[in-house]
Amino acid sequence: MRTYHLLCEMCHFQMSTDNEKPAGSSPEDVSRKLDLIIKRLDALEQLIAKKPEYEGLAIPLRLTKMGLGLYEEPLRFASELKLEDAISTAQVSSAGVQANLVLRAKEVRVGERFTLELEIVNRGVAAVQLTKVETLFPEGFKLVRGPKAYRVEGTHVNLHGKLLEPLNKAEVKLLLRPLAKGIFTFNPKVHYQDEAGSYKTYQPKPVSVTVKDLGISGWIKGPI
Repeated sequence: MRTYHLLCEMCHFQMSTDNEKPAGSSPEDVSRKLDLIIKRLDALEQLIAKKPEYEGLAIPLRLTKMGLGLYEEPLRFASELKLEDAISTAQVSSAGVQANLVLRAKEVRVGERFTLELEIVNRGVAAVQLTKVETLFPEGFKLVRGPKAYRVEGTHVNLHGKLLEPLNKAEVKLLLRPLAKGIFTFNPKVHYQDEAGSYKTYQPKPVSVTVKDLGISGWIKGPI
């Protein structure tokens, strides 16, 4: 707790002087205050990186920034956070890996190439080892190009135990070609090992793509 209080003291700054009228609570005022807080936290993070004697403040600072949502969607909910909410959110965020699927096209034609990306982020405060992505894409697709750093095995991706440090991101990008029409859902599962050696999984929100027939012009041109 001493470390946390020291962090709070270092982050504290005066928002108004005795001669100023009290700051309002309009969206503009809240935005201005949050901008100042973000700048002060960023400056503190740089200071800690340069000063070995402040090394013990690195993790509390990260937890504070994660609690405020500054590593994903800045200001999304920070204006309504109370201190205990921030601490609670930080504890949840320290759980480990999160992932997000990015589908560049929601609708394609048979034989048409499209890109699928999986973003994996370590939201915890300790490094993890990524082992594999289970069923990154369903049956009915041909792999055109896979990631250079990992090996695609059927519909799975071997991540070779990649070490992912806290607040770092790994990306798996595939170029796929559908072989048949229909609606297909991408519902992968990320497997990883935490610092204690426990094996865990994380399943991102599924995404779907609609595959249509080539059509007359498509048959003349052929697959892209």
